[in-house]
Amino acid sequence: MKTIVLQGPFLTRSQAAGALDVPRDQVRMRPDLLRVTGLLEECYFGFQCHSNGLATDLARVVLSMRGPMSDLVIADWLVRPNLELKDLAPLTWLERGGDPESVLLAAKLFLDNG
Repeated sequence: MKTIVLQGPFLTRSQAAGALDVPRDQVRMRPDLLRVTGLLEECYFGFQCHSNGLATDLARVVLSMRGPMSDLVIADWLVRPNLELKDLAPLTWLERGGDPESVLLAAKLFLDNG
């Protein structure tokens, strides 16, 4: 079995709520946010938040993958080099201003083959 890579920093629910400017209780209800559960309180991947709130292109990718893939598998996929994205990790591709449609296509290929 492949080892899952988790990239921090991680945010508490309160920190994520502050970064997204939403009530604390609404954070865990959002399907566009990846979270790590099984701890005392869930935590959220910091790469999902930017200085102006939610990374919307990333949220679109998360929503497209949700269902068949767990949050941890999606988070792992986001930080691994991807041949479809010129060997950049999907997260890096988006951070460098790459086309989100290319990441959505790479995600679809991953889901179809996974």
